[in-house]
Amino acid sequence: MNNTDKEIINQYENYLIRVKIDINNIYDSIKKLDDIKKYESLVKLELEKLEKLSEEYKLYDSNYENLMIKMGKFAVGLRKIENLNVDSDIKKKFIEKFINYNSTFEDLQRINIMKDAYVWK
Repeated sequence: MNNTDKEIINQYENYLIRVKIDINNIYDSIKKLDDIKKYESLVKLELEKLEKLSEEYKLYDSNYENLMIKMGKFAVGLRKIENLNVDSDIKKKFIEKFINYNSTFEDLQRINIMKDAYVWK
């Protein structure tokens, strides 16, 4: 995992702390790879939901909160994956998925910022 990836993961963990979600409880609840897969699938579903919603409406920060929380939990899972007996290729795939979800989320935010700019034009 490179430094940029670590910074992105830290941002989501810090978001959980800001909204007063105990990351230690999340960390302790992760016992196996399937727990991390669950968090990954929740991120995917939430992101798909936001993409569909964005097609018809402009999204605001409040629309992003659930995704940010789910990404934070997935980020905690990525920290825990280091302690699980998991093949390094699988670890890399999870990190790649996380970074791709983050990129998609950032693109979605940019699109919605452009919607604001278009309205004010």
